[in-house]
Amino acid sequence: MLYLLGWAPIAGMLVVLLAAQGAVAWLEAALVVVPLCITYAFVCLSSGFLCRALPLGATGVFRLVLMSA
Repeated sequence: MLYLLGWAPIAGMLVVLLAAQGAVAWLEAALVVVPLCITYAFVCLSSGFLCRALPLGATGVFRLVLMSA
């Protein structure tokens, strides 16, 4: 839950940027940006598990290339 709270400022900034252009209202901007940020937060979280499982110092080059391909 704290991880998602870390994404709240990013979502807020994106809402402000989208609504400040004047093309959409604040509520519409929030309805578009917040679900996208939540989804992207979970996508980024999954890469964190790979970084913990395959640290650069202890993993061979072949395995790193194989896992990142």
